Amino acid sequence: MGIRVASVVIGAVVVFASVVGSGGEEAEAAPRLPRAAGWDGKSTFSCDRGSHVFEGLDVEVRGVGVSTSGTCRVVLKNCKISATHVGISSSGSSSVVLQGGQVSGLVGVSASGSSNVDLNNAKVSGAISVMASGSANVDARSATLAGRVDKSGSATVRR
Repeated sequence: MGIRVASVVIGAVVVFASVVGSGGEEAEAAPRLPRAAGWDGKSTFSCDRGSHVFEGLDVEVRGVGVSTSGTCRVVLKNCKISATHVGISSSGSSSVVLQGGQVSGLVGVSASGSSNVDLNNAKVSGAISVMASGSANVDARSATLAGRVDKSGSATVRR
């Protein structure tokens, strides 16, 4: 097997990996940032701009797992994020999509400002599973929430 790099634009980073078997057949992998260029999953991932896609990470950190602000866009596919304080913190105009996987922390997901968080077929747990404030929007219609849901201001949490 080998890795061939072609181009797909993800924010300012151009990455696409496809695995080629010994018989020459190609199985395409989802576009994602390589861990060396983006996130090793051993510390907080923080961004304020750009688009970032991570798949299959098993993250266990002290403090905050994922912190987005500004215009940052993050997609987490089948990731497991466990943090001591907040699993995912989204603020400003940022957005986070959790597709499958799970997130946990004292607060599972915190959304503030005008941020958007989509929880698709995911499990979110914490003393407070979702905390939303300002005009943040959290779509948890296909998620399992284990913990209290707190919202203030004009924030919405769709269940």
